[in-house]
Amino acid sequence: MRKFICSNILTCLLALFAAADLRAQEKPTVAVVPFEAYSGISAENAAVITRVFFLRLRNTEKVEVVNRDIVDQQIRAQQFEAGDWSSSEKIAALGRASNANWLVRGTIERLGSMILVTVEFFDVNTQISKGGADMQITNEEDAYYKIEPIINKLVATAIPAKVYKNGETGPGGGIVFSAVNGTYLECTSRSLGEAKWSDARAMAKSYQEGGFHDWRLPTLAELKLIQANTSHHLLDYWSSDQESIAKAYGVFGSLTRVWKKTDSKDFLAVRSFTVQ
Repeated sequence: MRKFICSNILTCLLALFAAADLRAQEKPTVAVVPFEAYSGISAENAAVITRVFFLRLRNTEKVEVVNRDIVDQQIRAQQFEAGDWSSSEKIAALGRASNANWLVRGTIERLGSMILVTVEFFDVNTQISKGGADMQITNEEDAYYKIEPIINKLVATAIPAKVYKNGETGPGGGIVFSAVNGTYLECTSRSLGEAKWSDARAMAKSYQEGGFHDWRLPTLAELKLIQANTSHHLLDYWSSDQESIAKAYGVFGSLTRVWKKTDSKDFLAVRSFTVQ
């Protein structure tokens, strides 16, 4: 019996390590090329801004970032020069040599009394520039505080937003039952119990599955969507809609019901979410 248990534990641990490794492999890998300095910007300041960008990007933990020394080595090995950014083949070659899915380059130049930082994103697999972002700063030190939006845009470009379908598991562990204009609704996969209407509303609001604090009692319209788009069969379930100070609406299958708020009925919790 003891050997059986140990074998199961070992199997589970191996499965967990394999799953963790798979998740790591799914992260896009980004190589950050040293930012170029123009128009009176010193190479030292460009190097500092590159380093800040690199560290902030790595700290997101949403992408794998190629070690800067490896990128520098490959730039020398590939004899990659500033003019090569117009060649998709050379960009792809540098990206593949760095084991990266994405290449990021930046330029820093003086624009009147301001400094313009421009960052461009290249998809190594398609050999296509996927745009980028820019920011204006008053001095080099200002980049330390204002570079975050560029980081976020790069991450959003490299990691496409997940598209959920009805019936799939949402981020809160519930069942997705609606998707309209990029906004989703998920509901709990089971009844949270029976309660009077006011208690059901309070309990749904205090539900915190998935670490989210925005759960609530569903509206009557949402209950009907749950019926239509999930495997739920809702018999005697509260909605958040009220008929009067003493009564509230609910559903019994496809039928709308009105019950006294003091009646005990089943209830679900729902929440809305968007993905970026």
